[in-house]
Amino acid sequence: MKMVNFTFNMLKKEKKNSIGYTISLSFVIAIIYVFFNVFVNPYISKWVENYGSFSLNMMIASLTVLSMLIFLIILMMNINNYYLMSKKRELALLILFGGTRKKITLFYTIQNIMLFCISMILGIIIGSLLLPIVQSFVYFYLSINSSIFFFSIGALKQTIQISICLMITIFVVNYIYIFQYKEEIIYLLKTQVIKSFNDERWIKLDKFVYLFLYILGLIMIYTGEHLVFGYIIFSLIGSFGVYGLIKYSIPELLKNYTKKIVFTNSILSIASSLIREQFMQSAFISNMIVMSSTILLSFSLAMYNEPGEYIKIILEFFIINIILNLVSYFRYNIESKKRKSMYKTLGSLGYKKKDIYSVMKYEVVGYYGCIVFLGIIYIISILLEYILHYDFPINDSIIICILFLLPNVISCYMVLKKQEKLIKN
Repeated sequence: MKMVNFTFNMLKKEKKNSIGYTISLSFVIAIIYVFFNVFVNPYISKWVENYGSFSLNMMIASLTVLSMLIFLIILMMNINNYYLMSKKRELALLILFGGTRKKITLFYTIQNIMLFCISMILGIIIGSLLLPIVQSFVYFYLSINSSIFFFSIGALKQTIQISICLMITIFVVNYIYIFQYKEEIIYLLKTQVIKSFNDERWIKLDKFVYLFLYILGLIMIYTGEHLVFGYIIFSLIGSFGVYGLIKYSIPELLKNYTKKIVFTNSILSIASSLIREQFMQSAFISNMIVMSSTILLSFSLAMYNEPGEYIKIILEFFIINIILNLVSYFRYNIESKKRKSMYKTLGSLGYKKKDIYSVMKYEVVGYYGCIVFLGIIYIISILLEYILHYDFPINDSIIICILFLLPNVISCYMVLKKQEKLIKN
C-alpha cells in the first residue's frame, strides 16, 4: 500500500509528462479500437463480399492488419522511450534514497499499470466518440445506407487484448532498461544536458549518397514499371535516402551553415542548431512518416478498384500519420523542461521575447516543413503516375495529399502553441 501511495505521489509531481504519456497511449488505443470496429463492420464486410475479389481481399486485409500492428508496436516503443528519457532524474532519486532494482521495478510496474488502465478507459471512450464520424465517411464513400452507430464487442475484446500485449511488451522493455542501467547518478540528475551527436556508423557514406538515393527513388517512380510492388520498392529506396538525409546529411549541412552565420545572424544560428538536434534525435520517426505514407499509399492505389479495401487502407494511411505526429508532439512535450531552461538562458543573455519567438518558430516550422517536403514529393509523384496511367481521380489525389498534410500541420501548430506558452511563462 505504501508503494502504491508513493507511486501515486510521484505521478502527481511529474503530472505534465504523465498526462502527455497517458494522452498519447489513449489516442493509440482509441485508434486501435476504431480500426478494428471498421474492419469487422458487417455492413462494410458485406459490401466487400458482394463487390470485391475474396482471395485478393483476404490477402490485402491480412497485410493491412499486420502492418497496422507492426507500426503500433514500433510507435508504442518510441512513446515509451521518450517517456523513459523524462524519468531519468526520478530514477536517480530512487537510487539515492536506497531503492533496490526489485523495489524500483515494482515502482515502475505499479506506475505503468495505473497509467495503462487510465489510458485504456480514455482510449475506448475517445474511440467510441470518433467511430461514428469515421464510419460516416466510410459509408458515404461506399454508398452504404446503414447506421453509423455500430460498435463491435469483438473489436472491443481485440483492442483490450492487443493493448495488454503492448503493455506487457513495454513492461519488459522497462525492466531491461532498469536492470541494464549503468549510467552515473550525477548524469541522470542533469536533465538539462543536451547530448552531443556521435556518428556510430560502421560504414560512413558521403552525405550526397543519401541525396542520390532519394532522387533515384523518384526517377524510378517515373521511369520504372507501373506495378504496385514496384512503387513500394522505389519508396523503400527513397526512404533509405530520407533516413540518411535526416540523420546525417542535413545535420552536417546545418552544422556548417551555423558556423558561417554565427557572427552575422545569431537567431538563425541558434535555430539551425536546434533543427539539427531535432533531426538527429528523431530520424527514425521522421523517416517513418515518409515511409509508411508512401508504402500504404501504394497499397491503397493498387486496391482502388476494390473500394472496400481501398478505403480501409486509406484509413490506415491517415491513422498511422496521426499516431506518428502524436509521437512527434509528445517528444517535444517531454523536452519542455529543457526548452524552458534554454529560453530563460537566452533571455538572461539579452535576447528579447520576439527574438526567442523567432528562434522557436524557425526551429519548429523548419523541422516540420522539411519532413513534409520530403514526404509530399514522393506522394505527389506516385499520384501523378496513377493519374496519367490509370486515370486515378484528381479529387481523390487532393484528398490523399490533405490526409498527409493535415496531421503534420496540426502537430506543428500544437508544438508552436506549446512553445509559445513556455516562452511567455
